[in-house]
Amino acid sequence: RVGQREKMDSDDSGDDEGELPSAVQLGFVEAPTASPLLFDRPAWREWDGGVAGGQPVWLGRPPSGDAVLNCDVCGRACAFVLQVYAPLDEPTSAFHRALYVLWCRWCETRVKVLRRQLPRRNEYYAYEEADDRERRRVHVEKAMATLCEDRFEIVVEPEPDENVEMSTAVRRHADGAPTTAGNDARDDESVTQEALNDAAGAAPPPDETTLRFLARVAREPAQILRYERRGRPLWIARRGALGNVGPPPCSRCGAPRSFEFQIMPQLLHFLGVDRKRQRSTTATTSTNGNSDLNFGTIAVFTCDSSCDLDGGDDDCATEFAVVQPPLDNHPQLESLAFRRPR
Repeated sequence: RVGQREKMDSDDSGDDEGELPSAVQLGFVEAPTASPLLFDRPAWREWDGGVAGGQPVWLGRPPSGDAVLNCDVCGRACAFVLQVYAPLDEPTSAFHRALYVLWCRWCETRVKVLRRQLPRRNEYYAYEEADDRERRRVHVEKAMATLCEDRFEIVVEPEPDENVEMSTAVRRHADGAPTTAGNDARDDESVTQEALNDAAGAAPPPDETTLRFLARVAREPAQILRYERRGRPLWIARRGALGNVGPPPCSRCGAPRSFEFQIMPQLLHFLGVDRKRQRSTTATTSTNGNSDLNFGTIAVFTCDSSCDLDGGDDDCATEFAVVQPPLDNHPQLESLAFRRPR
């Protein structure tokens, strides 16, 4: 489960810079569905995961005004990318909690992250999930720009502990075959340089951060999201990483922000953004806001206290995101094929 209900905080102490914590939850997209998603289900214990593409599913009511959905820099309308349901045990005001990622194509500050949360006792959802009579809310959507018309459900599973050899994983996925660990399962750090060079299909990439990214993603190439509150992001390259400075503190309460989740570039494939970009021969602007959507990864940092909101339909906290640029000339990312083995 994403979030911390029935789950202890992950240990972000780590040993050294080369090792990442293992308590990572991976998100995968399921085929478009018209069935009730997230907050339309009476049983709130079924609200795990999230939504990508289509229209957002708002916690509580949708914002009544447009300002909260507009870019903070240029003031123009943002497009919906995805949302994650991430409830917390503490504070009690975040018993229900959702994070929304929006994209602005008009300016350099491209990503806006909104946090909404509610206590367990609220005017929208039943206090006891089994008592559907208490459920007083009918979901109402607020139309906004989106990256694709289809709405995908995000399902969450733990990251597998077993590792795979990078070159084998990439070749098998390129052929459409399921990924399996080799006979000699090894640490991410012990994947041979020769195997990584072979996966790259060219001279060895100069960035060790990129090698670590590729080896880790090879465990589950179809992942579109990595969640680990108070963990560490898996940077795609040293260029554009946040470094030792850290994110700015919460603008509402002044508490430090910590890493919560990141969006992986595989999402562009599932939403069809990469195919639309490949078909485009000129730098035209689309009406749904996805003509220039491209990234290596988007790392989201949220208020470590998940501070209380003031209330009101439009009340959202704005969180912080780092957008790393995509890797250039790395065919191994394309050859992962983005098929999820079953």
